[in-house]
Amino acid sequence: MTGIVAPPIPEASAVPATHPRFLVVAGDASMGIGVVKVGDDGALTQVPDSPFPTGFGILSLVLAPDGRTVYVPHVGDLAVSGYRLDDDGAPHPIPGATVRSTVLRPPRS
Repeated sequence: MTGIVAPPIPEASAVPATHPRFLVVAGDASMGIGVVKVGDDGALTQVPDSPFPTGFGILSLVLAPDGRTVYVPHVGDLAVSGYRLDDDGAPHPIPGATVRSTVLRPPRS
C-alpha cells in the first residue's frame, strides 16, 4: 500500500478583521438609547453624542445576534424602531423598520 501525501496547508495570509463591540442600554421609560464601546481589554467608553433619541417610553430593547442591529419598542407612540450601529456606535434608522401598531395599545374598556 502506498501512502498518500496531502499538499501542505497554506498559512493564513490575512488576520480576520475585528469589529468594534458595543453595549446598548435603555433607561426605564427613557426617550433614547445609550451606546458604550467595549474595548478589547473590557474598558468602556461612551460613544459621542450618546444617548441617542429613539422614541418615548422605552422599556427594553433587542440587540440582534449580529451585534449591530437594535430594535427599540417605545410605548409612548406605540411603535418599534430598528437601528443599525455604524463602526463608531452611532445608531442609524433602518429604512422601513419602524412599525406603529395597535397591538401595543392597551385594550379599551
